[in-house]
Amino acid sequence: AFRSTSDSIRGYFYLHDIEKDVVQNDIRIYLKTSLARIKDDELSGLVASSGTLFIYAATAVRYITIGGEDYKPHLSAMLTHGQRSINKFETEIDSLYVHVLEKVCEDKEPDEVDDMRNVLSMTLFLRNPLSMEAITSLSPESNARLYLSWLTSVIHIPEQPGAVVAPFHASFPDFITNPDRCSPRRCPLFRSLVASEGHELIALKCLKLMNWSLKYNICKMPKELTVSRRERANSPENGAKISEAVKYSCVYWADHLAEVKDFDTVLIDSLRVFLRERLLHWIECLSILGELQTGLKSLGGIITVLSAFKLHDLQLLVHDARRCLQMNFEAVQKHCMEIYESSLVWIPKNSLIRKTYTADVSRVPKVILGLSDSWSPAELIMQNGSMVTSVAFSQDGGRIVSGSYDKMVRIWNVTTGEVEAELKGHTDSVRSVAFSQDGRQVVSGSDDQSVRIWNVTTGEMVAELKGHTDSVRSVAFSQDGTRVVSGSDDETVRIWNVTSGKVEAELKGHTNFVTSVAFSRDGGRVVSGSYDKTVRIWNVMTGKVEAELKGHTDWVRSVALSQDSTRVISGSDDKTVQIWNLTTGKVEAKLKGHTGRVMSVAFSQDSSRVVSGSTDKTVRIWNVTTGKVEAELKGHTSPVTSVAFSQDGSQVVSGSADKTVRIWNVMTDNSQLIFASNIPLPDGSRVKRTALGKFRRIWNVTTGKVEAELKGHT
Repeated sequence: AFRSTSDSIRGYFYLHDIEKDVVQNDIRIYLKTSLARIKDDELSGLVASSGTLFIYAATAVRYITIGGEDYKPHLSAMLTHGQRSINKFETEIDSLYVHVLEKVCEDKEPDEVDDMRNVLSMTLFLRNPLSMEAITSLSPESNARLYLSWLTSVIHIPEQPGAVVAPFHASFPDFITNPDRCSPRRCPLFRSLVASEGHELIALKCLKLMNWSLKYNICKMPKELTVSRRERANSPENGAKISEAVKYSCVYWADHLAEVKDFDTVLIDSLRVFLRERLLHWIECLSILGELQTGLKSLGGIITVLSAFKLHDLQLLVHDARRCLQMNFEAVQKHCMEIYESSLVWIPKNSLIRKTYTADVSRVPKVILGLSDSWSPAELIMQNGSMVTSVAFSQDGGRIVSGSYDKMVRIWNVTTGEVEAELKGHTDSVRSVAFSQDGRQVVSGSDDQSVRIWNVTTGEMVAELKGHTDSVRSVAFSQDGTRVVSGSDDETVRIWNVTSGKVEAELKGHTNFVTSVAFSRDGGRVVSGSYDKTVRIWNVMTGKVEAELKGHTDWVRSVALSQDSTRVISGSDDKTVQIWNLTTGKVEAKLKGHTGRVMSVAFSQDSSRVVSGSTDKTVRIWNVTTGKVEAELKGHTSPVTSVAFSQDGSQVVSGSADKTVRIWNVMTDNSQLIFASNIPLPDGSRVKRTALGKFRRIWNVTTGKVEAELKGHT
């Protein structure tokens, strides 16, 4: 009947092209009419679950009203437990999707079904939905538009250019990725999608597109730019010159690669080409897009992936690229071409990036004198602006917390070296800081006699624990995060309940300042060090001293427990690090080598190594079994006040009176700190070094000597 209506009064409306709010309002009216006694909050929940799919709403109504007028139990089950727990409801939706897939596949060749499945997999496993144009660019060899057009009853393909392709409802991806619901028995013509296969496919498509598209100076910027034009280099205008598919590939390829369970030769070959030929061009592109921090995170993740698949040659190359980008992050962030013009000038002689990207290296000035042979173990140097008293890694290794004389607690991003948060509230110097196990909270102790607990996400103080009558020298969380231990110049150790803020125990016995405290892994014991030259082990339940370890001939500055709580290490003003056996109470090893007071000590996670920091300005890594120094890390220009290992043992963080926080790579054999990243000055006689952590140094090219060191960000 409608077909006979004249064109002048007839129009076509496609539900998926109508605004979401309009469709959801209609669904709300439908549900309200069908379920007359439904409450407003219940109605809102069902509307949200329905999305823009009337089929979902209709099926939900059928399920809810199975029991007649008494539909509250089924309604409650849907709202409380969700779609997956309701077999009847799932069966109705699944039957619909099985019917759709069977009808699509029944007249297709097996190869066509496989191709359609690949395109669908690529569409559904994208991190962000893409337009049809971008999907086609990612997979030019497949007829993506045709294959997706077969699925228009479940996939929305908008007519307007640039609009994203996406499933009508989340229930379809849920169904098609569940091998029990989309099983060969129920849907013999279409195999369920596997996430790892989808991510592998997308990763491969991204790599191939980047290998084809990325190049030096992708936006064709003039070689000689004025200051104002350089500032506009990383502009939206230049970003718009990069296609949607290339943008997506640059930002997300590493995410997809991290989800791959097995690397085949095709993927490895594409990855090898990308890392050896397009890596610097990728960094250039990310700089233009304002996604440089994403690049650093991607490189860190890829190092882990390559290690797992034993692709060690590529792993070393990516590690090299990460070091290069870390050291020149600010310069490259401001101007994309600095990845070549600045970064490549001063990378070490033996750098794999220098050896691999010879064509790009040939474009930049050649350093005649002063170029180091290999990378420094110092990966990042962060300027704190005040003497650093305490540092600690978060459990995931992504953040560092520091405390300092300027009364501040700072949270640092390990990848970029940037300050993520400054926690203000203490009224005197911060002496000690620590992360909770889950990384959500930080505890700090101060000369203002308080212990404070901070929310890392909001930066807000959540508790102020008062009771000490003198400076708080040391704080630590228990493993479960429910308690905090503190040591003070009032000669006491206190254990606090984090929830109530009350003191659970006050441990007395030391006869001088308590300088360092730590919980055992099970929370049953506390170890403390003091200016009274002793290390004490306390039973948390009884509050009694289990052991008093004597052997140091001067103040004990720092203590730490091994993971299995069988050993304690201590650092002292007597210039030694001592390892104690808790069963016997005897010294197992006395580590000598520091020429100044040992201010801080820490165990690696596996307790095989110890790190120490000293007033002799060095950080030392010790082998627990042999008692020998594995590495001596030099670079601090004042006493080292605090040290800590990352969870995986690959990095050490140190804080110093020189106002810096430094991250060291302790998996290398290097022991000398060398600053990096240099730019020739116009007169050619000097080189300005733009280095880690916002240092600036002026070098004399003739003598190779540092003429000046300029510090910023105080």
